[in-house]
Amino acid sequence: MKSQVMHLIEMNMEHILKIFNLLGVCEKSPDGKVIFQNKKCLEICGDRKSRICEDGCMVEYKKIKKASLFNKGFFYIKNISFAFHESPTKKIADAILINLDNKLITLLYDRKEDLEKQTLELSSFDLSKAEKKIISMVLEGLTNAQIADKLCISRHTVKTHLNNIYKKIPPELKRLLLFTKVH
Repeated sequence: MKSQVMHLIEMNMEHILKIFNLLGVCEKSPDGKVIFQNKKCLEICGDRKSRICEDGCMVEYKKIKKASLFNKGFFYIKNISFAFHESPTKKIADAILINLDNKLITLLYDRKEDLEKQTLELSSFDLSKAEKKIISMVLEGLTNAQIADKLCISRHTVKTHLNNIYKKIPPELKRLLLFTKVH
């Protein structure tokens, strides 16, 4: 009996370790000073150890902290943009921030591969070049206003492109895109 229980525990630990190898893990002091980063976190954020982190997930955390008296616990933040001087490529990640009062723990999921696959799948629906660009920005979590600003077009033009995209893709993908825009 004991060997079966140990085997189950070992199997679950292997599974847990695989999951944590996919996630960036960062531990910070309450003031945002980075205490620990695992390998995946280093890939996403760059080396921040012993420095105060003031961008990425911390930008969103500061908004939560200002806006709420109840800022302890778990917070899910979707589509965090990481663009650093050390890295020429922008990273997009989802994060779970855990405020334990005496420390902040961040779990990061790098969305790069997912975004590439999603963009490629949506591109298969005969989208124009402009529509492909807009859809990739939607998947990154940008608002219509942000897309308009980045592309130097009006919000109305962004909405027109989105409506054209929605007409070309299956309804279930439209629902997923709308969910991405809201969250």
